[in-house]
Amino acid sequence: MSLIDSDWEEILNSIDEQGCTPFIGAGASSAWIPSATEVSSQMATKYGYPLDDAKELDRVSQYVAIDRGDMVPKTHVVRTRNDIIPPDFSKLEYKDIPHAVLADLNLPLYITTNYDEFMEQAIISRGKRVPDSEFCRWNDFLKVKAKIPSVLSNEYSSRQS
Repeated sequence: MSLIDSDWEEILNSIDEQGCTPFIGAGASSAWIPSATEVSSQMATKYGYPLDDAKELDRVSQYVAIDRGDMVPKTHVVRTRNDIIPPDFSKLEYKDIPHAVLADLNLPLYITTNYDEFMEQAIISRGKRVPDSEFCRWNDFLKVKAKIPSVLSNEYSSRQS
């Protein structure tokens, strides 16, 4: 599907009115963060995944979790992330990458499916505000890691019942 001039006009109006909510996907960080396929292949090699679909992260992660323990694939992904040196969004050389361009729009809300903090860092680099970050907490481990205040934790738990 291609956009016509009136579509672009509507998008620009939405941005001007602060009514646009960008959804940032993994492709925006692909220059710094390995793809799911790359992470899967690394994990498959490291943990001896025996099947032909070593590029399927969900299947490799399930195998490793059963063979080595639930936390092993999660820890592997976290270690991969910890090795990443993010771009310095305050430098001119990074002004045209998606996160920087979006931060310059100074919109009230951004949604990302990424497990990096590049969007937050880009917003902070603009010096206009400190972002308020949230993420889905679908298990007790994440609630503890996020250091959720007890009031929010209790509210969340009551909604899950």
